[in-house]
Amino acid sequence: MATTSTRMMRQPPRDSVAADELAAYDNVVARQASYGYATGQPGYEKARPADQMAGPYFGALLQSPLIAAHISDLGAIYRSRGEVPGSYSHADREWIDIVLGHEMGLNMWGHVADGMAVGVRPQAVIAVVSGSWDDLEPRERMLAEFIRAFATGKVTDEQWATLVEDLGQRGAVEWTAFIGHLTMTIRLIQAFIHNEGEADDVVLARVQEVIDGKRDLPDSRARVPSPTTVS
Repeated sequence: MATTSTRMMRQPPRDSVAADELAAYDNVVARQASYGYATGQPGYEKARPADQMAGPYFGALLQSPLIAAHISDLGAIYRSRGEVPGSYSHADREWIDIVLGHEMGLNMWGHVADGMAVGVRPQAVIAVVSGSWDDLEPRERMLAEFIRAFATGKVTDEQWATLVEDLGQRGAVEWTAFIGHLTMTIRLIQAFIHNEGEADDVVLARVQEVIDGKRDLPDSRARVPSPTTVS
């Protein structure tokens, strides 16, 4: 498991926050505590409201409550797209977390688990983490190759046309925008907290436990906000 760096910033106490930023602070804490990502494990224990903790990443961002609130709001919009017609599925969104996280050196077990809970094939996770891309199904590989091309700034006309054919114009724009949002998120985590995610062998072992029925997955609805609450 990734180690915590001494550069990790702590969430500022609520009584240190300026009055005109308290609403932003409280909204971030409430939403992030509800996701329960503090330990990055499936079957998350949600923080009690009285604990007022937003987790390591948003805890650091809360040094600037307004920036934290806008990033949190945008993240909730991306999480809700699977609930509306004309966009990407929850599995498509978590596939970005899995592929991009591995490409950028930040495997996030919480998102790997959530991804499998919403329909990502465990064998597809193994293929990405182990580098066995020939084991991916055609659509999985198409999306994964687009994610990698985005990361290098080399998306081709053909890749874009294929993505639009698959997701539609709006879905393709929203899905691609989330790749950009997650790129920012990963780099901020690496700057604020730590440079490494879960080791590949740890992820592979846990996924195999899921396949073998020895490890439970989280509730697939646990971290999916209603689009009516984020519009």
